[in-house]
Amino acid sequence: MLLLREVADLIQSTPRSDASGAKCHFYEVGGIGIKTWTRRDIAEDCFEKQIKIAELGFAPKVYGDLFEAENHHGDIVWCYQTELAAVIGSALPKWDDGDFEEMESCIECANDMVYASNREMGKIGWTDDDDHRYNWGIMPDGKIVCIDFDHVRETHEWT
Repeated sequence: MLLLREVADLIQSTPRSDASGAKCHFYEVGGIGIKTWTRRDIAEDCFEKQIKIAELGFAPKVYGDLFEAENHHGDIVWCYQTELAAVIGSALPKWDDGDFEEMESCIECANDMVYASNREMGKIGWTDDDDHRYNWGIMPDGKIVCIDFDHVRETHEWT
């Protein structure tokens, strides 16, 4: 786990990565992911859900507690550290890297993996209402995991 001072220095000096989403900014340093939000309520909600879902095997582990830092714009952000997963959508070939049919096939396969994993997560009482290939990742062991928790909810509809 990184020292909080190292994390704060990184967040202050570095713009967000391409893996960032609409509400969460994501940084990677030293094999650890750092998620940041400008809204504490969203950060707390995502933090709590990721911990619960990681315990069930459908999310990267969370390291440490939620903490406050200042980003590179001087704004206060709420953060936590997480295990890294490769974003499924970012791992696909780019449009200009190959032919259209191959790309289409890769996207279809990625979507199928995400939808199947979300159905499996639903069997333990959680679902992602925004299940697309940029909100799910692949762990080093090949496990497909949810990485964006803004639209994840408890279903109580276990099958």
